[in-house]
Amino acid sequence: MFIYRVISIIGILGLSACATAPEQPADSAVPAIVPEVKSAPVKDETKPSIKQDVKTAIDPDVLFMLLTAELAGQRGQYEIALEGYLEAAKRVKDPRFAERAAMIAMYMKDSKKINEAVALWLHREPDNLTARKLAALSAFRASDKAAAFAHTEALLLADPAGFEKTMLELIGVLQKDAKTKLLYQIMAELAQKHSKQATVFFVQALLAMQMNNKDLAEQSIDKALTLQPGWDKALMLKSQLAMVSGDMTQAKKVLQEAILKYPKDTKLKKMLAQVLIKAKAYGEAMQVYQQLVDADSKDKESLFALALVYMQLNQDAQAEQILERLLLDSEWQSQAGFYLGKLAEKQGDTAKALALYDKSENGFYAFDSAVSAVTLLARQKQFDEAQQRLTEMVKKFPKHGGRITLLQARCLISKSTIKKHLSC
Repeated sequence: MFIYRVISIIGILGLSACATAPEQPADSAVPAIVPEVKSAPVKDETKPSIKQDVKTAIDPDVLFMLLTAELAGQRGQYEIALEGYLEAAKRVKDPRFAERAAMIAMYMKDSKKINEAVALWLHREPDNLTARKLAALSAFRASDKAAAFAHTEALLLADPAGFEKTMLELIGVLQKDAKTKLLYQIMAELAQKHSKQATVFFVQALLAMQMNNKDLAEQSIDKALTLQPGWDKALMLKSQLAMVSGDMTQAKKVLQEAILKYPKDTKLKKMLAQVLIKAKAYGEAMQVYQQLVDADSKDKESLFALALVYMQLNQDAQAEQILERLLLDSEWQSQAGFYLGKLAEKQGDTAKALALYDKSENGFYAFDSAVSAVTLLARQKQFDEAQQRLTEMVKKFPKHGGRITLLQARCLISKSTIKKHLSC
């Protein structure tokens, strides 16, 4: 069915890669530090004299060290660069040196140096959330439960509003390291100690879902909603849990009750529409999307979804009218062109369908449109043009080489079969 190509019940929160873990220590990722030779600060007689164990001015030997480290980094000599920045971080109070050392150590995957650099960074700048995230990430990767708890708790206390986003970043990075169980254990301990923080239970529920523990997930999300009733993300997650269990009635009920309380919440309505589509209640889904479009004419996402629902209901004229509008929008041209091509195919207009598929050649649906065009040509026994398009597709879509090869083989077999029948 067309609609499942675009509208699917997906996780309500994308787990993105942690913003503090750079892919490479490029200068664009970590700004170059141009050291300046500074004079020693004037002693403040109003404060008690404290013996300082680090230099506050950048003397010539430290300046030389920093320049050497910077040049080494630019030449790919990261071990030399790392040692230079670490030494500078120990001798100068500027936290940027520790930060740069930490980023290089992350790239080199040197856990010992990461911990050393991050410890220096936090010593210089205790309230820096990026440093704290790196410290937590390093602790989780090392399976250091005590340190992981300490740093995660510090993140919660320092930025309760951003804690959910921070943890999603960490989860996204740590998934491939198989640390979900440790993450859940830390969240469970946090939940006991900070039992009034709804966000802790929300993250706990997400982790329980990843562990395929539906009961734990439900318990956690219910606690989150008890602490923060009407939280849209938590309500959507509760609905999603019901969907995972196949209980579409409960999923629908949760969202409908929430919408009654919060009628202006568009996220809840969009989730409800997706639930209705999953339950094959296309008529109800159409009504929800129509309400969204009526409320906000700029909501192209809902408008596009409405067109697909119309197609599902075989109301092609209404779908075509919407898709023609979206075809004029550069952001939606690829999607609209693809589905208008499908409608043209359904109507038996091959030339129009091919023209529409070609309109989608540079967008999100570029590969799907190219495949549809080739398949249509093959059905029309226009094998030479189909093969020509397939040859062009090999260059344009190298990641889909296997599927293109299969299409080429099928096209040749079909052509050979037809020739054989004609010769008979």
